[in-house]
Amino acid sequence: VAAAGTGALTVTLIAIMALVLMALASEWPAARGLAVTALVVTLLAYGLLNVTVSNIVIDPVTGQPTVADFGDLLASPAGSDYLGIGILLGVILTLAGLAGAIAARGRPQLAVAGAFAAPGLIAFAYLNTSRALSASPAFAVAALVAAVYLASVTEYLGRRLAADAKGRDGAISAYAVGCITTLGAALTIAFERGMLTVSLALLVAGIAWVETRRPVAALRPTALAVAAVVIARVVWDPRIVGDDLGTTILFNPLLYGYGMPTLCFAYAAWRFGRTPGDPRPVPIFEALAVIFTALTATVEVHHAMNGG
Repeated sequence: VAAAGTGALTVTLIAIMALVLMALASEWPAARGLAVTALVVTLLAYGLLNVTVSNIVIDPVTGQPTVADFGDLLASPAGSDYLGIGILLGVILTLAGLAGAIAARGRPQLAVAGAFAAPGLIAFAYLNTSRALSASPAFAVAALVAAVYLASVTEYLGRRLAADAKGRDGAISAYAVGCITTLGAALTIAFERGMLTVSLALLVAGIAWVETRRPVAALRPTALAVAAVVIARVVWDPRIVGDDLGTTILFNPLLYGYGMPTLCFAYAAWRFGRTPGDPRPVPIFEALAVIFTALTATVEVHHAMNGG
């Protein structure tokens, strides 16, 4: 890929490799892991499609090779071509994954490829074309459409596959988690700062609500993973909105930045505790609710007593 650039030959080779690996995984159950290989290889090839030797230069002072910064390294010289390639690869993996999830014996692995192709390719396309990593309504809508599709497939497989079908639960879980991942990507791309914290926290509550109606085993671990992202977001910017926090007492971004995760974690603990499933996430969400309650009070008091 690095040698050939973004020409038709490169795209053709990537597409053929994805198709061949998916076909092998579908035809021979012993080779079903190749479906995940197809996903990984395709995402890496697409993500590195524009990273060429020209992005690496020799420092005139030290004589050592230097790599451009992250944005320049991934910068796409031809946005429309790059997006078109992503759509092509996404269609290949998505359709092949869906066909495998319906009919193949290596159902879970093919479902993983079909479910995570869209969020992965959208993420790379966003990184390549949005240099400043700012909010992008277009990519957010694309991710939202993909999430709706994945939710529909999750529901379809639940109705289509027999209860005793081999790999049924794994395939449904793959699409459910893929849907949540894509929805999280849409929120991350669409919102910034405080609204991102709130939207991701609401996603945790949404997962808990969905689990009461569609008890997919993978939803609880996924809710914990999203909660970890919320925590990381708060740790990265404890002021929630950076320098724009202001001096207003109580009714400021800290109230919703810490208060909304508190409510969402409490709801997840309450909801998970009243439905069948793995009980281990329940005390974790209870602890998070208690911790964020204390944090909400602490940061608001600290803000009020220190002039903002």
